[in-house]
Amino acid sequence: MMGQIGLPSINKLELGRRFSSATHQNTKMKKLLLTITTLTFLVTLGLVLHYNFRIHLVKSGSMEPEINKGDLIITGGKDHYQIGDIITFQHDQGRVTHQIAAIQTRNSITSFQTKGLANSAADKELVKLSDVIGVVRFVIPKLGVILLLQEKYYVVAAVWVISLLIIVLEIQELVAKLKGAGA
Repeated sequence: MMGQIGLPSINKLELGRRFSSATHQNTKMKKLLLTITTLTFLVTLGLVLHYNFRIHLVKSGSMEPEINKGDLIITGGKDHYQIGDIITFQHDQGRVTHQIAAIQTRNSITSFQTKGLANSAADKELVKLSDVIGVVRFVIPKLGVILLLQEKYYVVAAVWVISLLIIVLEIQELVAKLKGAGA
């Protein structure tokens, strides 16, 4: 007879208790994750709606070292812009984020001379006030790297849809358990 491995014997009842405990911990973790996801979604939505914030992906290194390629920036409106403000504006080639280097007013129309911090010269075209989307309020380092790899914004939408789907499924599961416990 071959030697037996000295494993502790676990009866079926003890195994059931351990499984139940692990399942309970897993349920607690799911609830915590669901709560964190929901709160994050609600806070983000609240900030965007209340403060009219917008989220932008930085696709170039023109503002390094202040803002790097792959960072996400959050912009918001401002009543008065000044030299040194970092603004995001609409350009022929898309959105650009650069620093205001000079302000010009001609015939009651305000325009900005902008420059990327990493660029040696200022931008050739002036930016009209009407083209300004907002001033940079927050920089979230490297959070947009995944989006840069995909080069598609629908990835963000897919993540939110999947998160919402998980929330709905978890709520349905919780409701089903509550109905089962009440019966």
